[in-house]
Formats: sequence, C-alpha cells, structure tokens
Amino acid sequence: TGGFLFGYDIGVISGCFIMKPFVLAFGDPSDCGPDGCALPDSRTSLINSSLSIGTFVGALLQAPVSDFFGRKPSMITWASAFMVGAIIQTSTISSWVQFCVGRAFAGLGVGALSGLCPLYLGETAPKHIRGAMVTGYQLLIIFGIFISYGISWATQNFKTSDAAWKIPVGLQLLWGIVMLSLMFFLPESPRYCLKNGEVVRARKIMASMRDVQ
Repeated sequence: TGGFLFGYDIGVISGCFIMKPFVLAFGDPSDCGPDGCALPDSRTSLINSSLSIGTFVGALLQAPVSDFFGRKPSMITWASAFMVGAIIQTSTISSWVQFCVGRAFAGLGVGALSGLCPLYLGETAPKHIRGAMVTGYQLLIIFGIFISYGISWATQNFKTSDAAWKIPVGLQLLWGIVMLSLMFFLPESPRYCLKNGEVVRARKIMASMRDVQ
C-alpha cells in the first residue's frame, strides 16, 4: 500500500494538468483569452515539483525519526502527513499556493514511506518471502501510476466541473485510510526491538510472523 501511495501521487497530477477545470481553477486570470485561462509554465513547474520537495525532506527525516520513535509509529505518522496533504489539496478552490502546500505535505509522507516501507518489510518479513515482498512494493509503485492515469482518464469527461480533478486527487484519502488501517494491525519491527534491548518482544514478534508457537 505504501508503494501504491507513492505511485498514485506521482501519476495523478499529470492527468490534472490537461483538464480544463484544473487550468481554470489555477491558471493566470490575466492570461485569459477566447479559449480560457492558461496555466503558466512556472506555475506548472512549482505544482509538479512541490511533491518532490516534500519527498526529498521526508526521505531525509525518516531515518532519524524511525530510529527514535520506532518503525510502526513513524509509518503511522508519515501516513497521517500524507492524509493532511491530500485533504489540503482536495479542499483547494482556486489557490495554487494552497495546492502546492498540500502536495508538499503529501510528499513528506510518501518520501518517508518510500524508505520506511522496504525497511520495515526487510526487518520483519520471514527470509523466504522477504525478497518477493520488497519486489512487490516496487511493483505497486507502477500499479499506482497506472491506476491514477486510469481514474484521470475516466473523470476527464467532467469538462465543466471541478470533480474532474477533485475525484482523482481526493481518492488519495482512500489509499491513505487503507494504509493507516492496515498499519494498526502490524507489529513493531523485531530488529528495532533488538536495537533497544527488547529481546523477549522481538522473539515474540518473529515467532508470530512465522506462525511459530
């Protein structure tokens, strides 16, 4: 799910840029002509790159944060940051600055999760399926991009409604809720427990993940 979040967030904005309601909402009113308002290249670049700024910062912060608070609490925290970013984006009416801020917050989440999810899988999954699970994470990034394109293609027919871009952007909330819901049922990383001297707890988690009594 973490990989899917990353891929979906990367892909969803591409479809929005070519939707007329999106351009009307965030375009430059001073550059309006017979065909409507235009979205300046500089504004397009900022909206697009704001996610990357967030992912860069999130990727740098995830290691010290997860080492201090633990893998599971950190993943829940970063998934919550992603949710905040999705809410800010979806609630935007016409402020491209607000949309950029939302993209940056979402980027914090996906940037941190892009490092934490494979780390958590590597530290927790049994050896015989560890490689397949980490590979599955990478595969889900591509699947997320694919789904985002499909949804954007389906909603582009709302040519006069903000629903054209708000539906694909707002669906980020659904994937974030799924991520958070699943995280509450997972244990802490046994390697993190060992790092903090919690040997008994680490043994119990490893036994549970391997269905050993």
